[in-house]
Amino acid sequence: TQLKNDSLLAISYNWIYAYFNAKGRTNEAIEYLYKALPLAEKYNDKRRISSIYFDLASSYGALDKKTESYNFLKKGGENLPDKTSPMYDYMLVQYQRSMAGMFLEKKQLDSALYYAQLSNQTAERLNVNLYKFQSLGVLARVYEAKKEPEIDNVYRQKRMAVAQLFKGNIR
Repeated sequence: TQLKNDSLLAISYNWIYAYFNAKGRTNEAIEYLYKALPLAEKYNDKRRISSIYFDLASSYGALDKKTESYNFLKKGGENLPDKTSPMYDYMLVQYQRSMAGMFLEKKQLDSALYYAQLSNQTAERLNVNLYKFQSLGVLARVYEAKKEPEIDNVYRQKRMAVAQLFKGNIR
Protein backbone atom coordinates (compact mmCIF):
# COMPACT_ATOMS: atom_id res chain seq x y z
CA THR A 1 0.00 0.00 0.00
CA GLN A 2 2.80 2.40 0.91
CA LEU A 3 4.47 1.77 -2.45
CA LYS A 4 1.20 2.67 -4.20
CA ASN A 5 1.68 -0.36 -6.43
CA ASP A 6 -1.66 -2.01 -7.14
CA SER A 7 -0.07 -4.98 -8.88
CA LEU A 8 2.00 -5.83 -5.79
CA LEU A 9 -1.03 -5.20 -3.63
CA ALA A 10 -3.03 -7.75 -5.64
CA ILE A 11 -0.27 -10.29 -5.11
CA SER A 12 -0.14 -9.43 -1.40
CA TYR A 13 -3.89 -9.88 -1.01
CA ASN A 14 -3.58 -13.25 -2.74
CA TRP A 15 -0.93 -14.28 -0.19
CA ILE A 16 -3.06 -13.02 2.71
CA TYR A 17 -5.87 -15.17 1.30
CA ALA A 18 -3.53 -18.18 1.44
CA TYR A 19 -2.71 -17.45 5.09
CA PHE A 20 -6.35 -17.24 6.19
CA ASN A 21 -7.29 -20.20 4.03
CA ALA A 22 -4.57 -22.35 5.64
CA LYS A 23 -5.97 -21.37 9.04
CA GLY A 24 -9.42 -22.60 7.98
CA ARG A 25 -10.84 -19.08 7.98
CA THR A 26 -12.36 -19.41 4.53
CA ASN A 27 -14.78 -16.48 4.66
CA GLU A 28 -12.03 -14.07 5.71
CA ALA A 29 -9.76 -15.52 3.04
CA ILE A 30 -12.36 -14.93 0.35
CA GLU A 31 -12.56 -11.23 1.30
CA TYR A 32 -8.93 -10.80 0.27
CA LEU A 33 -9.53 -12.45 -3.09
CA TYR A 34 -12.30 -9.95 -3.77
CA LYS A 35 -9.87 -7.15 -2.90
CA ALA A 36 -7.20 -8.60 -5.18
CA LEU A 37 -9.40 -9.23 -8.22
CA PRO A 38 -10.07 -5.63 -9.36
CA LEU A 39 -6.39 -4.78 -8.90
CA ALA A 40 -5.31 -7.72 -11.06
CA GLU A 41 -7.96 -6.79 -13.63
CA LYS A 42 -6.68 -3.21 -13.69
CA TYR A 43 -3.34 -4.51 -14.98
CA ASN A 44 -4.89 -7.30 -17.05
CA ASP A 45 -2.66 -9.73 -15.14
CA LYS A 46 -4.18 -12.93 -16.54
CA ARG A 47 -1.98 -15.20 -14.46
CA ARG A 48 -3.15 -13.49 -11.28
CA ILE A 49 -6.78 -13.19 -12.45
CA SER A 50 -7.04 -16.89 -13.28
CA SER A 51 -5.33 -17.78 -9.99
CA ILE A 52 -7.79 -15.66 -8.01
CA TYR A 53 -10.74 -17.27 -9.76
CA PHE A 54 -9.30 -20.74 -9.09
CA ASP A 55 -8.84 -19.83 -5.43
CA LEU A 56 -12.42 -18.56 -5.28
CA ALA A 57 -13.60 -21.82 -6.85
CA SER A 58 -11.66 -23.84 -4.29
CA SER A 59 -12.91 -21.72 -1.39
CA TYR A 60 -16.56 -21.92 -2.42
CA GLY A 61 -16.14 -25.65 -2.96
CA ALA A 62 -14.85 -25.94 0.61
CA LEU A 63 -17.97 -24.09 1.73
CA ASP A 64 -20.04 -26.63 -0.24
CA LYS A 65 -21.31 -23.93 -2.60
CA LYS A 66 -20.93 -26.02 -5.75
CA THR A 67 -22.60 -23.65 -8.22
CA GLU A 68 -20.39 -20.73 -7.20
CA SER A 69 -17.36 -22.98 -7.24
CA TYR A 70 -18.06 -24.18 -10.77
CA ASN A 71 -18.78 -20.64 -12.01
CA PHE A 72 -15.49 -19.32 -10.64
CA LEU A 73 -13.60 -22.28 -12.06
CA LYS A 74 -15.03 -21.51 -15.51
CA LYS A 75 -14.09 -17.83 -15.13
CA GLY A 76 -10.56 -18.87 -14.24
CA GLY A 77 -10.41 -20.96 -17.41
CA GLU A 78 -11.69 -18.03 -19.44
CA ASN A 79 -8.92 -15.82 -18.05
CA LEU A 80 -5.85 -17.98 -18.57
CA PRO A 81 -2.64 -16.20 -19.57
CA ASP A 82 -1.91 -16.03 -23.28
CA LYS A 83 -0.57 -19.26 -24.77
CA THR A 84 2.78 -17.54 -25.28
CA SER A 85 3.10 -16.85 -21.55
CA PRO A 86 5.46 -19.10 -19.61
CA MET A 87 2.68 -19.40 -17.01
CA TYR A 88 0.07 -20.66 -19.48
CA ASP A 89 0.58 -24.40 -18.99
CA TYR A 90 0.91 -24.00 -15.22
CA MET A 91 -2.49 -22.36 -15.04
CA LEU A 92 -4.00 -24.63 -17.71
CA VAL A 93 -3.14 -27.84 -15.84
CA GLN A 94 -4.81 -26.48 -12.71
CA TYR A 95 -7.94 -25.66 -14.69
CA GLN A 96 -8.04 -29.05 -16.44
CA ARG A 97 -7.46 -31.00 -13.22
CA SER A 98 -10.11 -28.99 -11.37
CA MET A 99 -12.63 -29.43 -14.18
CA ALA A 100 -11.99 -33.18 -14.13
CA GLY A 101 -12.62 -33.20 -10.38
CA MET A 102 -15.76 -31.11 -10.75
CA PHE A 103 -17.22 -33.42 -13.40
CA LEU A 104 -16.19 -36.47 -11.38
CA GLU A 105 -18.09 -35.10 -8.42
CA LYS A 106 -21.14 -34.53 -10.65
CA LYS A 107 -20.81 -38.15 -11.90
CA GLN A 108 -20.36 -36.89 -15.47
CA LEU A 109 -17.63 -39.41 -16.10
CA ASP A 110 -17.04 -38.87 -19.82
CA SER A 111 -16.43 -35.16 -19.22
CA ALA A 112 -14.29 -35.97 -16.18
CA LEU A 113 -12.19 -38.36 -18.26
CA TYR A 114 -11.78 -35.80 -21.04
CA TYR A 115 -10.39 -33.15 -18.66
CA ALA A 116 -8.32 -35.69 -16.71
CA GLN A 117 -6.64 -36.81 -19.92
CA LEU A 118 -5.96 -33.20 -20.92
CA SER A 119 -4.55 -32.52 -17.47
CA ASN A 120 -2.24 -35.50 -17.76
CA GLN A 121 -1.01 -34.36 -21.19
CA THR A 122 -0.31 -30.85 -19.89
CA ALA A 123 1.45 -32.22 -16.80
CA GLU A 124 3.66 -34.38 -19.01
CA ARG A 125 4.48 -31.38 -21.18
CA LEU A 126 5.39 -29.34 -18.10
CA ASN A 127 7.39 -32.23 -16.68
CA VAL A 128 6.59 -31.24 -13.09
CA ASN A 129 6.25 -34.28 -10.84
CA LEU A 130 3.66 -32.68 -8.54
CA TYR A 131 1.34 -32.00 -11.48
CA LYS A 132 1.97 -35.47 -12.89
CA PHE A 133 1.16 -36.97 -9.49
CA GLN A 134 -2.07 -34.97 -9.18
CA SER A 135 -3.21 -35.63 -12.74
CA LEU A 136 -2.55 -39.37 -12.49
CA GLY A 137 -4.58 -39.39 -9.28
CA VAL A 138 -7.56 -37.78 -11.02
CA LEU A 139 -7.29 -40.29 -13.88
CA ALA A 140 -7.25 -43.17 -11.41
CA ARG A 141 -10.31 -41.83 -9.60
CA VAL A 142 -12.20 -41.42 -12.89
CA TYR A 143 -11.48 -45.01 -13.90
CA GLU A 144 -12.42 -46.17 -10.43
CA ALA A 145 -15.78 -44.37 -10.80
CA LYS A 146 -16.19 -45.90 -14.27
CA LYS A 147 -15.69 -49.30 -12.63
CA GLU A 148 -12.65 -50.11 -14.72
CA PRO A 149 -10.29 -51.48 -12.04
CA GLU A 150 -7.56 -52.62 -14.44
CA ILE A 151 -7.08 -49.13 -15.87
CA ASP A 152 -7.56 -47.55 -12.44
CA ASN A 153 -4.72 -49.76 -11.16
CA VAL A 154 -2.42 -48.78 -14.04
CA TYR A 155 -2.78 -45.10 -13.17
CA ARG A 156 -2.36 -45.75 -9.46
CA GLN A 157 0.89 -47.59 -10.18
CA LYS A 158 2.10 -44.75 -12.40
CA ARG A 159 1.20 -42.33 -9.64
CA MET A 160 3.20 -44.33 -7.09
CA ALA A 161 6.19 -44.32 -9.45
CA VAL A 162 6.01 -40.52 -9.63
CA ALA A 163 5.64 -40.34 -5.84
CA GLN A 164 8.95 -42.21 -5.53
CA LEU A 165 10.61 -39.34 -7.41
CA PHE A 166 9.62 -36.75 -4.80
CA LYS A 167 12.13 -37.55 -2.05
CA GLY A 168 12.33 -33.88 -1.17
CA ASN A 169 12.12 -32.64 -4.74
CA ILE A 170 8.76 -32.20 -6.44
CA ARG A 171 10.22 -30.99 -9.74
